[in-house]
Amino acid sequence: MAENGTGFHAHVEAGSVNDSNVNIADLDRSSEQADNATLINAGIDGDLALSKQLTLKAGFAYSDTAHQ
Repeated sequence: MAENGTGFHAHVEAGSVNDSNVNIADLDRSSEQADNATLINAGIDGDLALSKQLTLKAGFAYSDTAHQ
C-alpha cells in the first residue's frame, strides 16, 4: 500500500498447453489425437484507506481456457 493508503495491482498471464494423446475417461481409452489449449489469467486488486481503522479492498479476476 502506498503512503496515502491507496494501492493498485494488475496482472496478466497467458500461455498454451498441449496433450499429445488425449484420454477419454468415460471409455477408458486414449484418442490418439492431440489437444491444444490457450490459457489466459488476468486480475486487478486495489485498496483505499478510508481512515486509520478502515480500509476498503476490492478485486476482480478472470481466467479462461480455450480448447482448439
